[in-house]
Amino acid sequence: MILAGTLPLAAEFTAYNDIVAGPTTHASTTSFAPNATPSGPMKDIVSGADTSVTLTVTTSGVNYEGLTGIPAAGTDAGSTFLGFVDFSTDDPHSLALDGNDHFTYTFAGLNPSNHYEFAGTAVRGESSYTNRWTLVTINGADSFTVAHSSGAGIITAGLASNQVAVWTGDNSQSDQGFIAQWTGIDPGADGTFSIVSNQYTGATGEVGSGIADGTKSYGLNAVRLKESAVVGRPTVVNHPANTIGSTSARLPGEVTDPGADTPTVTLYWGDHDAGEVIGNWDRILRLGKQSESFDRLLTGLQSGTTYFYRYYAENSVTGRWASPSASFTTLALPPTVVNLPAAHVLAFQAELGAEVTSSGGSDPHVTIFYGTNSGGTNPGGWQASVNLGATAGPSSTTVTGLTQNTTYFFHARATNSGGTTWAPSSGSFTTPELTPPAVINSPASGVTGISAVLNGIVTATGADPPLVQLYYGPTDAGRNKASWETFVDL
Repeated sequence: MILAGTLPLAAEFTAYNDIVAGPTTHASTTSFAPNATPSGPMKDIVSGADTSVTLTVTTSGVNYEGLTGIPAAGTDAGSTFLGFVDFSTDDPHSLALDGNDHFTYTFAGLNPSNHYEFAGTAVRGESSYTNRWTLVTINGADSFTVAHSSGAGIITAGLASNQVAVWTGDNSQSDQGFIAQWTGIDPGADGTFSIVSNQYTGATGEVGSGIADGTKSYGLNAVRLKESAVVGRPTVVNHPANTIGSTSARLPGEVTDPGADTPTVTLYWGDHDAGEVIGNWDRILRLGKQSESFDRLLTGLQSGTTYFYRYYAENSVTGRWASPSASFTTLALPPTVVNLPAAHVLAFQAELGAEVTSSGGSDPHVTIFYGTNSGGTNPGGWQASVNLGATAGPSSTTVTGLTQNTTYFFHARATNSGGTTWAPSSGSFTTPELTPPAVINSPASGVTGISAVLNGIVTATGADPPLVQLYYGPTDAGRNKASWETFVDL
């Protein structure tokens, strides 16, 4: 059901926006502006019904000025905008820009199946302002065709393909009325593109001094958007990947509407999503002409890796991407792991480690099982375990609470989405027997009238790092701890 007063998504329309409504602004022209209502639905100029397209107008640094000119009838600007947009000087129609100022129109809610045409202009109407030019840029469109006015007031040389410089300082004479215009605009899957006005400071050809070195320029204050359906365009969709293995996957798709004739289908894929930019995809696979469901099997993939893909169909009329890109992740292979030799073995603790020699495409979680009996590859047969977390290389940890003079066994296990593997065999170590530690005094150093550094050396730990206490005082109490005046734990 279509609500009254609203155009359906597929309808064609023409819509205008005037920054400030004036005496000659058409009743169906919208007047969205940052200093008033900045956003809303554009209206079909014929019916006055709201379209599905939302226009949002934003700016930074613009100055609203009242003086403006009127484009001459019969020029591109006059033929496009007179009767729809008001250019009178009674209201602040001029959008003065300088430096990094911008004035931006963003069109959203566009139909990705249709094409659009944009036209915009600004007219200051002062013949001496030969050095005031505006740089206009289209952003966010997948493709477009340049259709700007011709003549001295249009510069594209030296600019990007999505840019044009327009002489807006005058633009009111019968040989002017220049417009920035793009046709055949494909908004892409997100249905959005924007038009940005900035001050232009480059070459101006034969106009004025040849350089746009004015103090300001003028943002587009009159814009038109036209929608047109692309008849005969094909439609293709991605379907979810299936038969996914560790090194292969099958990618189905479907031509749901061939359009004017049977399209040729191409698969674009890789380890990142390149959207609708052909040159940014890693791989291309041509499937030839397709009219219904189809699929292709990819082989030689990396295990545990995420891949993206998108089909593109093109017939004699035009082409279209499936949208959005689809993705899948290959299965991981089981990891491989080996035990590392036990290290720093003391009477009551030891450092146990393992090294993942192959992750299988997904970093595994490594666990070391240990105890006084070997449980082999049976987790329940071990007395204790410690988790090393997810790792792709060597890792270790210190286990405590061991018993002196005892043989222990240990075995590393690694698990990822591809499976669980154990080290080839168990390792072992024996904790040493606990013996008394040994310590000797060393000569004091740094002796002053009020301080000194007292030194000593632990010559044997006895297989367990000892607690060292330093006793000192004005008299020698020998080995009688209670007789020393002071002690400190080191």
